[in-house]
Amino acid sequence: MRDPSTYPDSMRFNGFRFVDEQGIGSVKRFTDTSPTYPLWGLGKRSCPGRYFAARVLKLVLAHVLLNYDIKVNDDSKGGIRCFSWRSAIIPKSGTTLLFRKLSQT
Repeated sequence: MRDPSTYPDSMRFNGFRFVDEQGIGSVKRFTDTSPTYPLWGLGKRSCPGRYFAARVLKLVLAHVLLNYDIKVNDDSKGGIRCFSWRSAIIPKSGTTLLFRKLSQT
């Protein structure tokens, strides 16, 4: 997923990476499987629960974004806050996030 021949500027966050040129719709679905997007596995070994998991992830993310302010704890150990394992980028165990419930005004 970090191959620059598949994803230009692959090490930089791009929220519109999977949106078509006109900005109308998605080029790929989050639950698609392919050799260039192996998030859910491939072939017979692809995750059968990926459709349910994708919906739950979106619901949880929407709830958090709508109801909380989030920031990285500045008191946490400085330096690099993540490490790579295979194709995953994983936060280090000492990284902490601060959540503050938004007031309902």
